[in-house]
Amino acid sequence: MKRFVVAVVVVLLLGAAVAGLAAWLTRDPPAVERAGAAPADAAPPQAVALVELPPEAAARDVALATNEERRAFGQLAKGFGSAARTPASEARLLPALDVVFPRGVPRWSLECRRLLCRLEVDAPAAEWRAALAENPIARQQAERTLFDPSGGGLAFVELVEATAAEGRARPEGEAVLDQLEEALLASDAARGCVADGPGPGPAEVRLMVDRSGITYRFGSAVDSRVATCLMMRAMPDVVGGASAPAGVRRAERRVLVTAAR
Repeated sequence: MKRFVVAVVVVLLLGAAVAGLAAWLTRDPPAVERAGAAPADAAPPQAVALVELPPEAAARDVALATNEERRAFGQLAKGFGSAARTPASEARLLPALDVVFPRGVPRWSLECRRLLCRLEVDAPAAEWRAALAENPIARQQAERTLFDPSGGGLAFVELVEATAAEGRARPEGEAVLDQLEEALLASDAARGCVADGPGPGPAEVRLMVDRSGITYRFGSAVDSRVATCLMMRAMPDVVGGASAPAGVRRAERRVLVTAAR
C-alpha cells in the first residue's frame, strides 16, 4: 500500500513550524516587576532521542506521533534561553501552581522567557501533570504544555497572549472537534473514498484546532488514492462548515473513517 506523501511532508514542516513558534514566543514584552517563587537556573538543553519507526502501519503512526512530540519538546528546550526572563509571565502561572502544589510540595521552580515557561518539579510528571492540565487557571493561561519525554519532572508551558487569557473562559477545542468528528463520520463522500481504496481497513484522519484555525492530516498508512479523494471530495465540506472560535484552546484528535456506516 502506498504511503501518503503529504503525511511525511507535514511531519517535516512541523519541525520548522515549532522552531518558528519558539522564536515567536520569545518576542520582547514590557518590563514588569516579578512576583512569586524564585526560579532555578535553566539547565542546558539535552538532545532528545527519537524512537525507531517500525514497519507495521499502526505502530509506525504511534512512533511518528511520539517523535513529533519529542522534536517539539527539544525545540522549546533549545530556544528557551534566547530571551530575557519575564516576571509578568511567571505571575500569570503562579496562582495555578500554588493550587497544584499546595504548601510547596513537591518542590518546584518556574522561569518564563516571554510567553514560554520552564517548569521543573521534584517529582515525575505522571504524579502532577493531570492536576496541572485540569487546573482552570492553567487552562485559561496556557496554549499547551509539553512534558519531558523521559518522564522526568520537567515541562515547558506555552502561554497565550495576556489579552487572550483575560475575561471569559476560553472556548474548548474539544467541542469543535466533536462537531468535526461527527460530520466526518457521517460523510457519505468520506465513506465512499475509503470504500474505493485498495484495502478493507479504515482511513486515519488527525484533526487539530487552535487559535490559528482548523487543520487536518492523514495517517502514514492511508493510501494515496484514498487521501486524495478525501481531500477533494470530503474534507472541504467537513472543515468548511466549522470555524475556530476566538481564543479557542488547542485540541487534537484521531478519527478512523470506515467504509460502512
